[in-house]
Amino acid sequence: MNRNSDMRVFTRHGDVAGIPGYGQVRLGGVLLYGESQDALESTVDTLRVAFQRLVRAVPSADRTSAIAMLHAERKDLDRRVSAAVLGSALQQGSLCALCGEDEKAQLRMILCAPERRAAFEEHVGRLVASLQSDGDALIRDVRDSFFPGAGSGAWTWSWHIAARAVFLGRAIFLDRFRVAVGEDFRDVVGAPG
Repeated sequence: MNRNSDMRVFTRHGDVAGIPGYGQVRLGGVLLYGESQDALESTVDTLRVAFQRLVRAVPSADRTSAIAMLHAERKDLDRRVSAAVLGSALQQGSLCALCGEDEKAQLRMILCAPERRAAFEEHVGRLVASLQSDGDALIRDVRDSFFPGAGSGAWTWSWHIAARAVFLGRAIFLDRFRVAVGEDFRDVVGAPG
């Protein structure tokens, strides 16, 4: 379905071609259409603010979970619309995108609210310090240390912290569930091997 019934955002020109004075906006490589320019811009702004609110509510998120959080509230929203608006929020700086690296050495985008970035990076530093003394850690142990009793999502937030440390070269993934002090860094600090 190319139309969102409550927000009136379209991804096909044909959906608005017969409407006089329809609006359009390009977000990245996606053209969005609305019944008027003002209504479309207002809707895009509303969705951008919704992404900001949802990502601020958690320590970190990835692209898929951020879009899923928005779709939990706005079930009929076209995924191309939400992906384009998320990209727009990142481009405008209303959300931060940090690089992480997974256990397969693939880059992963980690999202956080700008006001949470310092706390996120502090958690990365604390994890690295812990790895320097302990050598390795299970992601569940990172979760229990940084987000005790947090419940749903806390394991993923902890994984994001580890993925950021791996990207920065301060740690390595042994597998999806365990992270260790990075090999290069281990030699420098004399951490246990």
